[in-house]
Amino acid sequence: MEPPADRPQRIRTSAEARDGMGEMLDAVVQIDAVIAGLTALRYELVDQAQRLAVLADLAAAADTGMSRRAFRAELACAVLIPESTADRLTSDAESLVRDLPATLAALREGRIRERHARILVDQLGDLEPDDRAAVERLALPLAPT
Repeated sequence: MEPPADRPQRIRTSAEARDGMGEMLDAVVQIDAVIAGLTALRYELVDQAQRLAVLADLAAAADTGMSRRAFRAELACAVLIPESTADRLTSDAESLVRDLPATLAALREGRIRERHARILVDQLGDLEPDDRAAVERLALPLAPT
């Protein structure tokens, strides 16, 4: 059994450790919110770049399907990811920017994370625009939980 005199010191140290842990977790939450915002920006830039690639090829009377594939290949090389990952990135970017703007805004604001946004893209992508918007309005507040 420990002497009573040592006990208050240990309790104080434990409380300080818990406070420190809380501060670290708060910092992690803040970092995750910043990452979510940057992820939203990444999706927006990828979508804009793909649109520009397609527009450039349209002006040159080129095949837009080929320009999309070429863009995905160029994106994959630029950010060092497999082409299949670049395909998913461009597809998700297009869906978020064009079809799920509220989801993209929630990601940008750090209210949800990329995983939440991808789930909504996957689940709502095949719905008609009005249905997609209605489900998004209902699902988005529940996404973080």
